[in-house]
Amino acid sequence: MAGDHGGTDIPMEVTAAVAQYTFVMGSGGTGKTVANATAASSNVFGIAQEAATASGDVISIRVVGTSKLKLGGTVNCGDPIVSGAAGVGVASAFASDDKIAAFATEYGVSGDIIEVVLRPITQCN
Repeated sequence: MAGDHGGTDIPMEVTAAVAQYTFVMGSGGTGKTVANATAASSNVFGIAQEAATASGDVISIRVVGTSKLKLGGTVNCGDPIVSGAAGVGVASAFASDDKIAAFATEYGVSGDIIEVVLRPITQCN
């Protein structure tokens, strides 16, 4: 069962609609802006703690600690997680350009929301 033991959230402006509990990445431009991460090679910044419906919305992004995450595939407890399309979490295939963003704390399949431990940010776009 997906839990949330907390962490550090920061407010960020989105440049497009973002679904709750999905990975986000820096979207370029000026200021503190993010958009859904799009691939395993995305430099994930954190996980959206709420949904945003339009560009310019400001939402909380979990950057440290644990968070809920929507899955786009099957993962097992302990699996390293990367972003799939639209910011959903998928198990890393260990490709050379994979950027591991979190680790699963439980089993889940596509569409599930599970708890993950965020990996510290090592770089931004």
